[in-house]
Amino acid sequence: MKPIVYVDSAATTPLSEFALNRALPFLRDSFGNASSRHSHGVTARQAFEEARATIAETLGALSDEIVFTSGASEANAWILNAIAAPNDAAPPIVVKNVNVVSTAFEHSSVWETLRSLERRGVDVSYLRPNRDGVISAADVAAALRPNTRLVSIMTANNELGTLQPIAEIGRLLRKRGVLFHTDATQAVGHIPLNVDELNVDFLTASAHKFNGPKGFGFLYRRREVELPAFILGGSQERGLRSGTENVFGAVATAAALAENVAALPETTARLCDLENALLCRLREVLSSSDFSVVGESAARLPGFLNFVFNGADGDAITRLLDLRGVCASTGSACSSGDVKPSRTLLATGRSVSEARSSVRVSFGRHNAATDAQTVADALIFAFRKIAAVRK
Repeated sequence: MKPIVYVDSAATTPLSEFALNRALPFLRDSFGNASSRHSHGVTARQAFEEARATIAETLGALSDEIVFTSGASEANAWILNAIAAPNDAAPPIVVKNVNVVSTAFEHSSVWETLRSLERRGVDVSYLRPNRDGVISAADVAAALRPNTRLVSIMTANNELGTLQPIAEIGRLLRKRGVLFHTDATQAVGHIPLNVDELNVDFLTASAHKFNGPKGFGFLYRRREVELPAFILGGSQERGLRSGTENVFGAVATAAALAENVAALPETTARLCDLENALLCRLREVLSSSDFSVVGESAARLPGFLNFVFNGADGDAITRLLDLRGVCASTGSACSSGDVKPSRTLLATGRSVSEARSSVRVSFGRHNAATDAQTVADALIFAFRKIAAVRK
């Protein structure tokens, strides 16, 4: 098989060898149920709670403020439904006089949950980002109403990599007494984050975005904020989410996150070098009328680029890249099989044609310095091939 250059880390990342080795014993030898009181269970419980403490420490949180989940999609749905439409307003009861403020380019797990809440009577205000893919605190302030119960804004956009002013928005909402949730899935493990500095009440994340295992994640819930239980039936997760504890997932997640956070300065520098090398090569060959980078002037995650190629279908480009051994995407992996134009690009004011012409390149810790040249040459080849067919 030809060598694969993987530049779709925003979709998922390879499991860290360090994390695998730390967690593997809890699949083999120390396999006890963490709720059992015998020695096997006690060993598992100790590792499980140590993992929780490690994750809390990386975020500046307290251990009892971290709740384990199957990932951010579950956690996002849990928070949105529980806060906007609590148990006393369960389906099919219509929710009245509740407003939620969010954005028009949230991840589909938030977007679809909000649409579902709208069908139940919740009033949702969707803020549109500027052309660079950023929401302002002033926009949030203007959208608040007396009945606003929750604001939900992602930390880093999953298609553009643009960073939102979460700390500034959080300060505003804390003064107003409005609960604040941020989906930090793309940001955790990739930029420094501290929940106190962000002024958030809820933060959600998925392990597989930072070299942890798939199917595991967590949410941060500020200790003073009440969150109704999600799964009943046992006392796990302090009664909030019952079910046998996934000790392997917790240990691997904590190890991967701690490893990523410790390496942040070095990793950030490497990813920025890769990004700059890719852009320099593209600009040597292609003109500014051939492509643009969405949000290039905005604060973004390092090594994260969303290109719009003029008149070239993004899906066609990624297929040609794949034939040359380069794995990239047209946007969110959760919707990459959808032929509709990117909702995120449309929200920034791009045309339908532009929204269909995007390609996302997201470097990760595993990428070599030579990968930038390989990706650039593959993009140039794909764009020129499609342009030649158009002529």
